[in-house]
Amino acid sequence: QPIEGVVVVPNLDPGAMADAIEALASDPVRRAALSDAARSTIAAGWTWDVQAARLEGLYRQILG
Repeated sequence: QPIEGVVVVPNLDPGAMADAIEALASDPVRRAALSDAARSTIAAGWTWDVQAARLEGLYRQILG
């Protein structure tokens, strides 16, 4: 399933990375769309409250 706000390239494939960078460099509309999607994702799930709750849950899981 695609992840909004990111460009995924194959691991250890510098050619694919270069192609992705080149494609984004020549497409300001796509860059803006990716930026907007990433910003929305961060705003929705990466607040201090959400991260603190996740970390607390992890500590509780580890410590029992």
